[in-house]
Amino acid sequence: MLYQLAQALGVDVFHLLDPDTSLNLVTQRVRRGLLQSDVVDQGLSVGRADYGRVERGIARLGEEDRRRLAEILGLTTEQLEQSISGEETVGSLSGS
Repeated sequence: MLYQLAQALGVDVFHLLDPDTSLNLVTQRVRRGLLQSDVVDQGLSVGRADYGRVERGIARLGEEDRRRLAEILGLTTEQLEQSISGEETVGSLSGS
């Protein structure tokens, strides 16, 4: 729903989030209007439940799946690694 609202307003999803929101895999996925099943259906070798564990930080993807996930989310591999760690926030993108 957040993605649809951002689309209607003509802004990036990140403009609608609190600057302290973690810039993690969930926010990256939502930014693109994708469900977990959408991500998995685009060529990961894990199922939706396993991908859910990856998003929660309790499982890891292999190297090939990480490359594929970066493509799906429109990220560089470095950005993907930062999203997996969840150490950055939405506010760090704009310096606020």
